[in-house]
Amino acid sequence: MLCMDDSKKRLITVGDLKERLAAFPDDCLISFGHDDLAFYRLKMRGENLVQVEFDQTVRRDEKGVLRIDEHA
Repeated sequence: MLCMDDSKKRLITVGDLKERLAAFPDDCLISFGHDDLAFYRLKMRGENLVQVEFDQTVRRDEKGVLRIDEHA
């Protein structure tokens, strides 16, 4: 299930993600955005938190605009 409180509104449980992905064949490719992000790895960030990491840095600038920075 999606976490809906303010601090976790952008989180999804592993179980919910697996359930949603189960509808697709194992050889189906996954795109992040419009090919803007390249998957790097999954990393444990807490006792019950997995972070999806990308080859790019995703951040908000001083005006709150979402930015994607490529690594050289």
